[in-house]
Amino acid sequence: MMRAAAPLLLFVLTAFYVATSKAQELPYMDNRSPPQSLVASYFNALSKGEFARAWSYWDNEIAGTNFESFVEGFTNTQSIIFKLGQPMSEGAAGSIFTSIPLAVEYTDEDGWKENYRGCFLVRIAIPDIQNPPFLGHHFWEGNFIPVDTEFENTAPGICDELLQK
Repeated sequence: MMRAAAPLLLFVLTAFYVATSKAQELPYMDNRSPPQSLVASYFNALSKGEFARAWSYWDNEIAGTNFESFVEGFTNTQSIIFKLGQPMSEGAAGSIFTSIPLAVEYTDEDGWKENYRGCFLVRIAIPDIQNPPFLGHHFWEGNFIPVDTEFENTAPGICDELLQK
């Protein structure tokens, strides 16, 4: 049974916008707890061009890609904005899975914008049963579809429709 994730920060649960760029002024952010902060940290890493850090937020290889093609897919990204929907968490076999719906807009260096709606599935093994090395929240799965609507009019995805469990 799904239940709503505990609200740690109200602004995270309603709508969370982060405008980012590759500028050096963008502060470093690496926070894997709560799961919503993992999403913000991931987009922070991509925006700063720190692709190894962004790749490290995934637990296993991203289906259908390798690190080189992952980097190639984001190399010309100038900015990323996103908004989160209501996360939902459930426990399963020693893990806690949180599905996080979101809408994302990528802008490249030429000003070209691409909008998506989708969902990340975030996993953490229950902390008190882990052995070293400890593995915090990490992406287990993600699925995004392109949309033709402007970012302001794009609702976050519905995870049940986008993730295959």
